[in-house]
Amino acid sequence: MVGCGLKPNVVTFNMMISWYCKNSDVDSALRLLDTMKSYGVSPNLHCYTAVMIALCKAKRLVEVEKWFEKMLDCGLIPDDLMFQLLIKNLPFDHKPWMTGNVLDHLSRNGCNINISRFVRFCTSDSDEELQREVTLLFAEIAGSKIIPLKVVLHILLGSVCSRGKFNIASLLLQNMVDHGSAPSISHYNFLIKCLCKKDRIEDAYSLLCLMRSRGVHPNLATHSIVINFHCKRGDIDLALRVFDEMIQHGFRPPVDVYKSIIRSLCKAERMVESELTFDRMLQAGVMPHEWIYTALINGYSKMGKIVDARYLFDEMVYRDIQPCSHAYRALINGLVKANMFRMAGKFLHMMLEDGFVPNTVLYNMLINHFLKKGDIRFGLDLFALMVRNQVEPDLITFVAIISGICRNVLRHENMDFSLAAKLEEAKCLLFKLLSRNSIAPGKLTQNIRCATTEEKIELAREHMLLLLDVGLVPNLHIYNGMINGFCRANMRNNVNALIDSMDKAGVVVNQVTCDILMNAHINSGEIDRATDLFNQMNRIGCMANNVSLDTLLKGYSIAERGMEALSIFHMMRNRGFFPSKSSCYRLLDCLYQSHASDLAFRLFEEMVSLGYTPQHDEYNKLLFMLLEEESLEAAHKTFDMMLKRGKTPDNEAKKQLLNVCYKHGEYDLAFVIDKNIPVYEVLPEG
Repeated sequence: MVGCGLKPNVVTFNMMISWYCKNSDVDSALRLLDTMKSYGVSPNLHCYTAVMIALCKAKRLVEVEKWFEKMLDCGLIPDDLMFQLLIKNLPFDHKPWMTGNVLDHLSRNGCNINISRFVRFCTSDSDEELQREVTLLFAEIAGSKIIPLKVVLHILLGSVCSRGKFNIASLLLQNMVDHGSAPSISHYNFLIKCLCKKDRIEDAYSLLCLMRSRGVHPNLATHSIVINFHCKRGDIDLALRVFDEMIQHGFRPPVDVYKSIIRSLCKAERMVESELTFDRMLQAGVMPHEWIYTALINGYSKMGKIVDARYLFDEMVYRDIQPCSHAYRALINGLVKANMFRMAGKFLHMMLEDGFVPNTVLYNMLINHFLKKGDIRFGLDLFALMVRNQVEPDLITFVAIISGICRNVLRHENMDFSLAAKLEEAKCLLFKLLSRNSIAPGKLTQNIRCATTEEKIELAREHMLLLLDVGLVPNLHIYNGMINGFCRANMRNNVNALIDSMDKAGVVVNQVTCDILMNAHINSGEIDRATDLFNQMNRIGCMANNVSLDTLLKGYSIAERGMEALSIFHMMRNRGFFPSKSSCYRLLDCLYQSHASDLAFRLFEEMVSLGYTPQHDEYNKLLFMLLEEESLEAAHKTFDMMLKRGKTPDNEAKKQLLNVCYKHGEYDLAFVIDKNIPVYEVLPEG
């Protein structure tokens, strides 16, 4: 450009500086800023803004102060945008300095502003003093007519919002109105965003109403702020409602809004809606980026829909979108979970070829999966390889290892042959890739013993000590994992000692801890102790959930206390909880044992309504019980339920059912049963 006789101007430099800053190359941007003088070009506010924000993000705060001083010495006064960006990116303790510096500079140039008043305003915690100071300070700065009122408002809003003084922020907005200048949409958006960050959504909606009443309508940014907030809180239905309003008002949602909604839907396992939203985005001409694909791949992988996850990964590559390490990990996670180890190895190889190095998250995922599959040795192999490859384990690593070992303390049975063969192949394949073909699986842990219950418990203890050696502190998940192991190994004294250690460390038991202990009591035949613990949960601050109630339901059923178990079942249903299928079967068996055929039949009907398809034996058991008591109507309804689900009773049960029909003169009913007609309602009346 210079060689052609063209001289760069401030716009040229501004574009180049902004590009360097955007790409985190702040040193090149600073060199370019110094170069401007040699071309006789003075940096403008945009140049300084780009550089200072980049320095803020790089945590180079001393240099921020230096360049801020340089800018003020050049006679440049920060505008609304610079204040907004600095307030957003500076640590809280630097904000009063930044604004005070500006005011001091203005005072030296003849603007009569009381800086001590601003300092009091920035540091006072008294609402009464703040209300007084805000009115005086706002009037003083506004009266100077040097800084625009909108900039004044943003300075003061940033200060009070950073301390959660939202009542003072509302007073600032009113002061703006009182001085004859309406706050802009950016001021309202700033305050709404601050309210959302503090989880004060009702106040945010009240401010939206006030804004509308003053003739200021929400813009694209307003809707985006509220949608992102609802998504972060998991209120996806509210986010979708605001999303629809946004489109109805003529706004085109940006890709970041689609990303928030799709990620939230995937997290809630609402994959059909997430895919519909994805299609809607494509139809609107908004091109997806890698994070949206990654969210969808992760969602499908977690739900076991690996074909859909593969399809999306291939589509991402087809669109020339480079998969990130998160996308690879999400897909590998789903493939390993589905025991598709060869395919997982293929994508791990692709990931390595693309230059991504296996990190802590990948190792944690693999360790967790293989321990869940019951292969302790391979989980430990992966941990040893992780350390050998200088990948630092974190707390999640130790949670996976300790919980995984403890979950398997009693597991001695042989693994399914086909799965064992797949796991053996997976070990060789994964180790070949992760170790760069330098070591065989099992070699790193050949001296570790993990066959018996005692050896597994000792191994879990060793890893708990190792956790402390690397400077980590056991959390509740670690303690719960160890408690689970001790309970499974019937080492009650160790459980009590560990709970005492938790108490001394300030770690409070939670609902999961109580569930583990309740289950241990139940397995030891101590249902009353389990009941006592359940009754104590609320008193110790643990809210019983679906798992807690289901555990107690199982306990009463095992103890053959059917009426109490049935009471828990109905309590769960009234609270909107779903008893597990296994607990329902235990309760059904308990009712069979006590010959409570009427209760068993009603429970059976409710199980079917919950979507649980009973086994063939369960149908036959119930049929025989009902026929023994000659409960013909209930027996036929049971038979009808079987036929509608493609099942038929065995010959003996059907023969008895027909005999009871003939005995009671129910010949039409006998005909329907004999011909397997599954429509109970077609029986002739009278």
